Amino acid sequence: MHHTAGYFVFVIGILMAMGRATHSRQSFLQYAIGMTWTLFGLFIFVRADPDGWPMGSSFWESWTMPTSVEWLQHKLLSLIPLLLALHAFRGRHMMGQNNAASYVAGGLAIIGAVGLLSHQHLDHPGLDVVNVQHRFFAGTCLLIALSLFKEARGRWVGTNKRLIFPTLLILLSLQLVWYTE
Repeated sequence: MHHTAGYFVFVIGILMAMGRATHSRQSFLQYAIGMTWTLFGLFIFVRADPDGWPMGSSFWESWTMPTSVEWLQHKLLSLIPLLLALHAFRGRHMMGQNNAASYVAGGLAIIGAVGLLSHQHLDHPGLDVVNVQHRFFAGTCLLIALSLFKEARGRWVGTNKRLIFPTLLILLSLQLVWYTE
């Protein structure tokens, strides 16, 4: 699950880097980024907990599973990529196009970081390793939020600085791809 999530984030990071490197508002990239965020959100929603709804138990039985808190957290956090998809479809993924949208995306990154910090995998034998890796994910999400806030305030403008956000997404993707349990 984490590895596939990493591949989604990697594709999004590459697409965003391409969009920012070309200095143009390309509808293909806008659509591709939005669709990738959408598929990523749906993937998390459906596949995060195969024992719970919608893959396994019924909706009501999922609330009584031993891992029901983790199941609910995955469902709620899957809304973040779906909201970022709306952000991308509106063409707000390009640097400097809409400062308010950068604040919203940064806020979503902070919510994701807090979710990762509070996220527990109680059913894994290597609990310490899993939790440490989630802390690294959260730290990278906080750096992503910082980069988005800097963009929103107009602090990071320049040739290479527009690639900081996509680079941090790619870093997060590599952390997810190299995740071990």
